[in-house]
Order: sequence, then structure tokens, then C-alpha cells
Amino acid sequence: MGGFMKKGKLLILSLSAVLLLSACGGTKAAESKSEKQTTEAESKEAGGKDKDKKESSGDEKKESSSSKDEKGDSKDSGKNEKIRGKLDGKSYVNENLGIRYTLPDGWSFATEEQLQQMNGAISDTVDDETLAKSLENGSVFVELYAANAELSDSINITIQNAGIAFGVAGNAEAAIDASIVVEQKLFEQQGFTDVSVKKGEGSFAGKSMSCIDAVLGKDGLTLYEKQFILKQGNYAVTITASSANENRTEELMKAFTEN
Repeated sequence: MGGFMKKGKLLILSLSAVLLLSACGGTKAAESKSEKQTTEAESKEAGGKDKDKKESSGDEKKESSSSKDEKGDSKDSGKNEKIRGKLDGKSYVNENLGIRYTLPDGWSFATEEQLQQMNGAISDTVDDETLAKSLENGSVFVELYAANAELSDSINITIQNAGIAFGVAGNAEAAIDASIVVEQKLFEQQGFTDVSVKKGEGSFAGKSMSCIDAVLGKDGLTLYEKQFILKQGNYAVTITASSANENRTEELMKAFTEN
């Protein structure tokens, strides 16, 4: 039983790290492209007069300042955005995503203390504005963790900044494609064996969509995972089902319904 719990925690941390790692790659690609375009533009203007260069530099600074103001407005508008869902008895409800998760018989939600351990410096009781700032800085927040009594099956939901999660991809579909190779390497680096990470199709809350299917082995245990990535305003929400039983993850996802 302890082994299953250990794997459950490892899986949450692994999947969060995967999203963050693939996102950083996308962000760097975008920055590289931007720098290249800027260099080319400056090269074309190199033959101009010094006065023109200074004026151009002044314009660029104004544009940069304007861009920063626009980004600031965007961040301000995101401060009031509802990020988290809430528990309603034996259900988890996220009104913005329009989903409800109902605990199967014999299952329980992680306690506040357990979620605190998973989230580290981010408190489980943090308000949306403070959480938004943490996510903008690259944090990944474990929103929900639930498991059966044997700890062989579990569900977890993580949240992170969409701009970081999706990078230049801009959408969940492309993010899934970009994450597969990264996940394969990352899981292997973490000591998992017989790793298989592939793009699949599944049903989530009554809708058919792309997902990530993974098989991981470690310490004589095999774990199966199915992962969906959704966009919620300025945030990326990742829902993961993991099980020690083959072909069970699809069944676990059926606990999610439209709200």
C-alpha cells in the first residue's frame, strides 16, 4: 500500500514537472524567434543615420513601454478570474470548466494537510489573486487529489499558467504533441522503467478529445495513466487518472460529468 502512495505522489510531481518543462521550451522558442526578428530589423536599419537610429531606438522604447502596459492590463484583468473549483460534499465542482467530479464508493479526497505537502510553498487556502501571482511565476498548483482505499487508483487535478503551459503552441492539442517526447525522457530520468507515452483519444465529461496515455514501471509496480489538458481562461488545467490496473483509467475518468 505504501508503494502505491509513493507512486501516486511521484506521478503528480512528474506530470507537473513535464508540463512546466515542455512549456519552458515553448517559451524559449518564442523568445528566440522574437530576438531573431529584432536582430534582422536592426540590421536593415544599420545603414541609416545616427539620428535615425536614435529616433528608432526611442520608438522601440515607447513600443516596449506600451507593450509592458498592455501586459500589465492583461495581468490585472486575470486577477479577478476564478481559478479554483470547490468541494460540495462528495463532489468537486469547477463552474468555469463546467465539470463535476463525484467520488466513487470507497474513495476520499486528500486532506488539507496532504495537499499542502504536495504544493509545498503554495497554501491550499490561498486566495485566487495570490495564487494567480504564483502561477505567473511558473508554479504548478495541485488543486485536487483523490484515491481509493487501497491507493491503487487515483485522480489529480493541477493548474498552471496557460501562457507557460502552452508556450507558442497556444492550445492543448499542440501542447500534448509537444509534451509526449519530453515526458518519455523525464520519466526515464526519474527512474521509471518500461516507459511508454503516447497520444490517445478518450472521453472526458461526455466529450471526445485527445489525451496522453502513459505506462510506467518502477520497483515491480506498473502504473497506467490517462491525462487531459484543458484551457480555463488564463490557465491550463490538467486532469490525470492513474491506476495499477490496466485499462482502468478510462473508467476512472467517467466520474467527471458536465455540471
